[in-house]
Amino acid sequence: MLWSARPEFEPDRYLRLLGIATLLAILCATVATSAGARITWTGAAGTVNAGVICGDGAVFFSSGTHLGWAPVEGAATDRHYTAAAAASDGFFVIVADDGSVSRSTTSLGSAIIERSIPTKNALRALTEVSSRFVAVGDNGTILRSADLAVGSWVEVTSGTTANLRGVATNATSSTVAVGDDGVILRGGLNGTEWELVNVVETSDFRAVVAAPNGRYLAVGDGGALWTADPNGTAWTRIESGTTVNFRAAAQAGLATVVAGDDQVIRYAASNFTGWIDSPTPEVEGSPDYGIYAAAFTGSDLIAVGSGRVTLWSSFGLQWQTGTVTPISPASWGQIKSRFIDREVPRSR
Repeated sequence: MLWSARPEFEPDRYLRLLGIATLLAILCATVATSAGARITWTGAAGTVNAGVICGDGAVFFSSGTHLGWAPVEGAATDRHYTAAAAASDGFFVIVADDGSVSRSTTSLGSAIIERSIPTKNALRALTEVSSRFVAVGDNGTILRSADLAVGSWVEVTSGTTANLRGVATNATSSTVAVGDDGVILRGGLNGTEWELVNVVETSDFRAVVAAPNGRYLAVGDGGALWTADPNGTAWTRIESGTTVNFRAAAQAGLATVVAGDDQVIRYAASNFTGWIDSPTPEVEGSPDYGIYAAAFTGSDLIAVGSGRVTLWSSFGLQWQTGTVTPISPASWGQIKSRFIDREVPRSR
């Protein structure tokens, strides 16, 4: 019987192979985190100079073109960021489902820092009211910040335990919050006192916007569209022409866009009337994507949703896809130098 000699163990070669295996694992994880994981975006905000979108463990920013998106610094990968808003000072505020509030460190939105955790309830939406923010969330949570720095908040009695998902102000006479089971709350101009508005609706409301004339539009499941007077007390259901679940709305001057499941975006030129379909592009790998957030930046519109989808439109009638840089804080060169090109100690 012939016996072959056992090859000599080479520690340096073993470590190099281990480094390559580690590299492959990191690359696979990066692909899974970026393209494969298909982040669901749930928040969007913008100014003429920058934009911010947020979702599952990620916050991305863009330049004033609002077409190319890249990761911000400081976002927590284990946190679901639910909504974003642009403050009048040019900075961005982002809330999350753990009750935390973050703020961009520059007006470019390229980095964020946690400013406070004022509640244990998930926060779902926010809007600026009289140089401070009003944020709403689960279990009827309504919070008011002391200022635009959002480091200090006080809780306001809402009179409901419903999950609140949208909030808007017309900046002249009232503030409105909407939520599950057809709940609509009307607050004063400063959002300090709230009352439940009687609306015959059982569908969940997902978003609300205010038009330049002060009127409100609330959108929700089953194609629900409701409008109200500037006081926010008298509401009327209007025909939407669809039963799709609306999840987002944005006001761009006189025009309004509402969006939701199955790639649906609808457009009204003014006064929440004359709704028409606004064509959306097909996105490879994300068939029938949902749109969960929309925002007017002051110069154009952005919309985001499931499957990492980002959309851009100049007026809201035609949409095109944006580009999203993969989440990869370490470049190939950094990874390669760390695991392959590094000096491997030789065995003695």
